[in-house]
Amino acid sequence: GIRDLEQRIVDFALGKVDLMVSTTIMENGIDIPNVNTIIVQDTQLFGLSQLHQLRGRVGRANLQAYALLMHPRLSELGDDAMRRLRVLQRESGFGAGFNLAKSDLHIRGAGNLFGIQQKGSFGAKEMGVDMYMMTLQRAMRFLEQKQREGGDEVDEAELLQAAQLDESL
Repeated sequence: GIRDLEQRIVDFALGKVDLMVSTTIMENGIDIPNVNTIIVQDTQLFGLSQLHQLRGRVGRANLQAYALLMHPRLSELGDDAMRRLRVLQRESGFGAGFNLAKSDLHIRGAGNLFGIQQKGSFGAKEMGVDMYMMTLQRAMRFLEQKQREGGDEVDEAELLQAAQLDESL
């Protein structure tokens, strides 16, 4: 159970065990400073932020780290998987997180700008990250103004007009 899992992690952290096999739970912040290598299998199935988090679980300033990202032959990878791997290879230094997030918007798109859909056919991928951010800022200014005026109800057509988008989107 939970106690067994906890004991295994403690044993690994104390160096009583040399190897730990894990699920992606590692990306959620288990921090063991003396770990210097992580092997991630089937990286083509992960998003950029997941791979960045997993890669960040190993290494410190005084410890050389290795992140081995395993995937099928390059000829078997899709375009998006190839783009993600190239971005990870390129962005590895300080501040890489921001550049990864920006690249992620370019690769998968941001989804519906004003709706609940988080990934889809409309967003940064189609309109560009800069235009997407400007449109989002216009919409936020409109909503903030409405709030200052005491208006609780926001008409979708008004919001689209304020963001300078066509209603057909």
